[in-house]
Amino acid sequence: YSRTFERQVTEAHVRAAIINTFTYLGMPQSVGVGQIAPAA
Repeated sequence: YSRTFERQVTEAHVRAAIINTFTYLGMPQSVGVGQIAPAA
């Protein structure tokens, strides 16, 4: 844990980037299978 405020801010940015990366990696990959038929 950093002591100076500037380094704490940098540390928070790094943590947020890591969390965002793990969140992105854990998301399912959605793939469209076909077209929806228009209503008659």
